[in-house]
Amino acid sequence: MNVVHHVFDGLRNNVIQNGEGVKVSIAPEILLKRMMFGGYILILTLGFSYLMILNSLATNGFDLEVLKKESLGLKKQVEAIDIELAIPSSLYALESFEQVQGMEDVKRKSFMVLEEGEVAMIRTLDVGL
Repeated sequence: MNVVHHVFDGLRNNVIQNGEGVKVSIAPEILLKRMMFGGYILILTLGFSYLMILNSLATNGFDLEVLKKESLGLKKQVEAIDIELAIPSSLYALESFEQVQGMEDVKRKSFMVLEEGEVAMIRTLDVGL
């Protein structure tokens, strides 16, 4: 086995010669520099990917808040429409009951307080009206 040392730019390169051919090994200094460069590229790539993912999450959170506000506004609109629809339908339902249709229209109405928050209507005599 024959070992030849070559010097290029102050770096040592080992060349091993044998019967099968020539095998070249990279100097440890060059290998270290290549590994450091690869490490820097990997760190930059991972850092950029992290920033992109973080930005995407922040944007999604903002969009989610906007959608929640829109959803709340739509729910309020639905409730308002339900109330608007309930009033005529309930009045129509009351008018259609036979018991309500058979009642007399009271011209003079008086109210009497039964308990706190409860009142009753009293029909007074229609004298000369």
